[in-house]
Amino acid sequence: RFAVSEMSEVIREVLDKAAIAPEEVDLFLLHQANQRIMDAIARNLNLPAERFPSNISRYGNTSSASTGILMAELAREGRLSGRQTLCLAGFGGGMSCGALLLKGHEYHVAR
Repeated sequence: RFAVSEMSEVIREVLDKAAIAPEEVDLFLLHQANQRIMDAIARNLNLPAERFPSNISRYGNTSSASTGILMAELAREGRLSGRQTLCLAGFGGGMSCGALLLKGHEYHVAR
């Protein structure tokens, strides 16, 4: 419950700070803890699951590396562009949670 409620809240907070509606975000790149959490966050934000890419079925929970691995994978597949708006969010030990919004960026991926 913590992950779903807090991640949904922190995502709304970062979008409010940027004055962006959830519908304006192209992709939400979340910590890949489990699919159930990601699906529940998508439902909480009333957004389609397609905006929440997942690689959990391929790698499992890779802990703190999960968002970076997902982002690199999407870049290699050509699914990211410098014109997209991305929201990255994660949670971890000590009941911590955070989100970051990226607008108009350039990608360079190694490996």
